[in-house]
Amino acid sequence: MSDPPGIGLVLDCRDPEALAPFWAEAIDYLLVGSVEKYQLLMPDGRPSPKMLLQRVDEVRVAKNRMHIDIKKSLTLMGSAT
Repeated sequence: MSDPPGIGLVLDCRDPEALAPFWAEAIDYLLVGSVEKYQLLMPDGRPSPKMLLQRVDEVRVAKNRMHIDIKKSLTLMGSAT
């Protein structure tokens, strides 16, 4: 079984561990956990996109640090009926 389609917000930053508590409180999300260079925030019982803070090493001066990930359900094309 695959996950349902959805939208997630991804924030590129230098220190996701330091920023995750700030963002969790600012947008009333829960800090769910972390893996390697990622910190995951989820809405507290309401339909809203998840937010992922992602560690990046390069300094950004002209590029947005926030982007949207859109996950779409996969369907098998040409499947037998």
